[in-house]
Amino acid sequence: MVLTSWICVSVSYAQVDVDQKIIKEVNTYILDGDKHLVNENIDSAAFYFLKAEALARKENYIKGIADFVSYYIFVLNRQGRYDEALTLTLESVEISKKLKNDRLLTTAYNNVGAEYNYLGDFNSAAIYYLKALHIAEKAKDYDMQQLLSNNISSIFLKLKNKEKGLFYAKKSYELAVQNSDTFGIASSLINLANSERLYKRYAQSASYSRRVIKLSQELNDPSYALDGYLELADVAIDSKALEDALVQYQNALEVLKSYPSSDYESRIYWGLANAYFLLNEYEAASDFIKKGIAISTQAQAKQELRQQFLLGSEIMEKLQLPYVALDFRKKYEILNDSLLSAENHRNIHKLEIEYQTSQKEKEIAEQQLLIANSNLEIQKKNTFIYLSAVIVLGLLLLLVIFYLIYRNKQKANAEKLAALKREGEMKVLMALMEGEEKERSRLARELHDGVGGILSATKMHLSILKSEEAVPERFQKFDHTVSMLDSATHEIRTIAHN
Repeated sequence: MVLTSWICVSVSYAQVDVDQKIIKEVNTYILDGDKHLVNENIDSAAFYFLKAEALARKENYIKGIADFVSYYIFVLNRQGRYDEALTLTLESVEISKKLKNDRLLTTAYNNVGAEYNYLGDFNSAAIYYLKALHIAEKAKDYDMQQLLSNNISSIFLKLKNKEKGLFYAKKSYELAVQNSDTFGIASSLINLANSERLYKRYAQSASYSRRVIKLSQELNDPSYALDGYLELADVAIDSKALEDALVQYQNALEVLKSYPSSDYESRIYWGLANAYFLLNEYEAASDFIKKGIAISTQAQAKQELRQQFLLGSEIMEKLQLPYVALDFRKKYEILNDSLLSAENHRNIHKLEIEYQTSQKEKEIAEQQLLIANSNLEIQKKNTFIYLSAVIVLGLLLLLVIFYLIYRNKQKANAEKLAALKREGEMKVLMALMEGEEKERSRLARELHDGVGGILSATKMHLSILKSEEAVPERFQKFDHTVSMLDSATHEIRTIAHN
């Protein structure tokens, strides 16, 4: 099964309140430590990393502390100091929250999960891996999703939860193919092989393992070949093909000649001891279990030692060595109790951290409540000011409207008065004109009927007189008078008509 990965990542945030010389000095120490780490100079690497930590903590350089944690856990894990590494990774979680860096927080959660995995607390490991995966999915970080899905798969497989182990292994494989990540593909195939073995689909499991071995040559990474051979050996053990299991373990030992690894060597020796034990070849089993115990003791691999002491006691019992068997059994019990005690201590420590976290969250919640209340008061005041402004503006608008209505009404009244005045003047004028017209008509009637009538009667009388008066010399005077009367009558009629 592929080992769970822990990640080193540098924070992309700088602190403006830290002197640039301090930042440069801390980074220099970390880079020097990394060079020694690459060259397997663990003690020298630790020396420089610790100098970086001391300076970063003295100057309260948070980024420097985060970088130190990311690198120093490599040293602690190489030395088997998983509890110390766990404490640091939990601190890195708090640091990443302060820096508000989701990428760093994802990495911190992953590293915490890795430490719990090394310590055998698989439930806690799964919880932290899933927290990291949740953030990576929100950020659409497919590289991290692939890595975390593979880590989660390996944890569920250790817990013998084959359904979830297969689900996350498939997810990891699909993401690795999508990302064209050959290393990710190889890692996912190991978990797929393990899942298929738990489902007892041995042919499919072996097919995946052989693909991993082939990929290890392309990647020039023998660790994948070791994983492939160990998985093939497990398939052989489960399917009772014990001789084939021995062949696969021997193939793994051949790889170790060019790629020494105490972890893999310990696992191979335990596997060989177990295979020979099942074949009833107890002498050979004894030789390999002793080699495995020696390597695990030197590496301080307590989980592996516990497993090896238990198998060793059973082998010695078959060899009729009761005292040696009892000694192994006692060591197993002591180590088992120690690990259980350490696990209980970690659980208590975890509860304390969770309690402290909840207290901090409570304080933050209270502060947020105070801020919310303050914001509510400010909002109320703003609302009151806004409403007051709206009311004042509304009143001003009403006043303007009333003023405009009043002004328009006054203007209408003025126009009405002017119209009435004009109408009155017109009536007066019409009355004057009508009076004048009546007066003219009266005068015309009087002229026509009165004076005109008199003149007409006078003319008639003159005409009568003319006929009665038989004096020819007077006829001319009569005619002249009548002519004058006709002219007067005509003039009067013209004046009356006009």
